[in-house]
Amino acid sequence: MKLFTLLSLSLLSLAAALPADTEPGMTRWDKRSNVWCVVTGKTQGANVHCRAGPSTDSKHVRYVKVGDLLRFTCYKKGECVDGNCTWDYAVGNIYGDEPKNCYVSGRYTDDLCTAAALGKC
Repeated sequence: MKLFTLLSLSLLSLAAALPADTEPGMTRWDKRSNVWCVVTGKTQGANVHCRAGPSTDSKHVRYVKVGDLLRFTCYKKGECVDGNCTWDYAVGNIYGDEPKNCYVSGRYTDDLCTAAALGKC
C-alpha cells in the first residue's frame, strides 16, 4: 500500500509539472503535433506576419522571417491567402524571447506543415 501511495504521489507531481495550455480550449492532456517547418514564400529574411487568429484581420502578434525554423502544433481553417486557407499555429520561444504563440498563413510554411501532419487545433 505504501508503494502504491508513493507511486501515485510521484505521478501526480509529474502531471502538475506539465506545461500550461497553449491554445484556448485545449487541455494539457490533448495530443498535439510537434512539427518543425521553415517559413517560406518571400525573399530570404523578409518579414511574415504571425497573427492572433487565422485571418489577415487578426491582431498582429509578431513578425517571423523567411528562412526561420519554427515549431507548429496544429492548424485552423481561416481566411485564404493566395488560395491557401490553412493557418499554422507557431508555439514557443521563436527568437529566444518570451513565448508569443501565433498563426502563420499556410501560404508561408514549407511542405512539412501539412494539415495531415499538424492536425486541427
